[in-house]
Amino acid sequence: MQHPVGQRVGPDGTIHLESILELLGNPWLLWQYLHTMLASLVTATFVMASIGAWYVLSGRHGRAGPASSSRSPSPPACPPRCSFAFPTGDRQARNVAVHQPVSFAAMEGLFRTEQGADLVLIGQPDVEKMRLDIVSLQVPDVLSFLTHRRWKAEIRGLEAFPRDQWPGNIPLLYYSYQSWSAWGRSSIAVMGLSALLLRRGALTSASNRSSGP
Repeated sequence: MQHPVGQRVGPDGTIHLESILELLGNPWLLWQYLHTMLASLVTATFVMASIGAWYVLSGRHGRAGPASSSRSPSPPACPPRCSFAFPTGDRQARNVAVHQPVSFAAMEGLFRTEQGADLVLIGQPDVEKMRLDIVSLQVPDVLSFLTHRRWKAEIRGLEAFPRDQWPGNIPLLYYSYQSWSAWGRSSIAVMGLSALLLRRGALTSASNRSSGP
């Protein structure tokens, strides 16, 4: 969908597949598939963990239900949660940078072309003034490194593209992408913390206290 290949559009507007090999060789295919499958696994583990937490807080089903359901989902979710971000999410973002550079610039709030572009974690795009406002956390050169694996690599900003090629709603695209990215980082932190607490027995002891004798 992001990089259609092996197809043609007929006179009536219908899309016809012309090359299955070209379709299967789409550079987006592997990473999108893995990213989606890992997302489904992570979602399932969060659902199971939330059910376990509800049983812990409600004190239902004695010791067996809360203890088993609260400690089982978190450790298995850590590897797919990390893989959901790296490498699958990372490779998809790099594909956007290569094949849709104007969308990538909007996603990152990059208005000016930069060599050694900073990674801005929190900002507010001002399209009229061509800048990011309220920048509270900025990591030097990291965006260039994540995109091209070079600290001083050049990344084209929105100024490098004609305005008729810009996304229709840059703030919406920026906030959508940044919210997704923030959720990914926070979920990794939550899963890592829960796995650490389980290893130390903190969550299991809390389950036992909540369920009672």
